Amino acid sequence: MFLGIAQQRNGHYIASLNRYMKKLLILSLSLSFAYTSFSQQFSKIKECAIQNGILKDVELDYNPATGDRSIVVNGVRKNFYDVYPKSGPEYAKGQSWYTNSDSIQFNGSSFKKYGYPRILGINDITKI
Repeated sequence: MFLGIAQQRNGHYIASLNRYMKKLLILSLSLSFAYTSFSQQFSKIKECAIQNGILKDVELDYNPATGDRSIVVNGVRKNFYDVYPKSGPEYAKGQSWYTNSDSIQFNGSSFKKYGYPRILGINDITKI
């Protein structure tokens, strides 16, 4: 009833309210589409990393369209490899004995890598 009276007395007020509601609806729809596209852009994956000498699984965001990996640290999104570098003295990948398939000595025995590369979980590896 009040709305009907307001419309009869001041048609401009109702038209202005309708324009405001339309703008609010458009804004809310665009924000929901933006959020949906952001959440669909990333997939949650786990990747193995060494932090302070300890091997751990780290959950990160993976963008399948670009191949980018990112992680949120203290509320800031960062490149995963800036936080957890791909190489370093604790990773075999960068060591000459690994890249050249050289033998290594441990406890009086000789070891050499063999076969194709395999994916191992963090519980499949022991730090010696």
